[in-house]
Amino acid sequence: MKLKISNPYTKICAGFSSYLIASNAHAQTTSLGTMATAVAGNFWQATDVISTASYVAGACFGMTGVLKLKAHAEAPANVPINAGLGRLAAGAGLVAVPFVINSTFNTAGAGGEQGTTTGITNSSSDRF
Repeated sequence: MKLKISNPYTKICAGFSSYLIASNAHAQTTSLGTMATAVAGNFWQATDVISTASYVAGACFGMTGVLKLKAHAEAPANVPINAGLGRLAAGAGLVAVPFVINSTFNTAGAGGEQGTTTGITNSSSDRF
């Protein structure tokens, strides 16, 4: 039976999940600690993808917000000001997502001096 995926967001999520699973599929795990280390390595790759996507989307929202504010200045009756301000706020929020992720990891102990969380060594805690 052939599975047909018609939703583009489902395709993106399926491709991203298969990338994270396949990136360490070649490693032969023999213990629970080795598997946990592999999962932690995949998670850091996911945070890099999330932060890059949020920077790009935040920049796009910011640019469209500025363009909407310009359109409002030229024709206030046609374009409401909240269209531009809302896009600027969304862009600022998306640009702030990587900093929130970094502070969350530092609070949880992943970015501390030892660089370990629950015994898993983290060599990439300063990625942001």
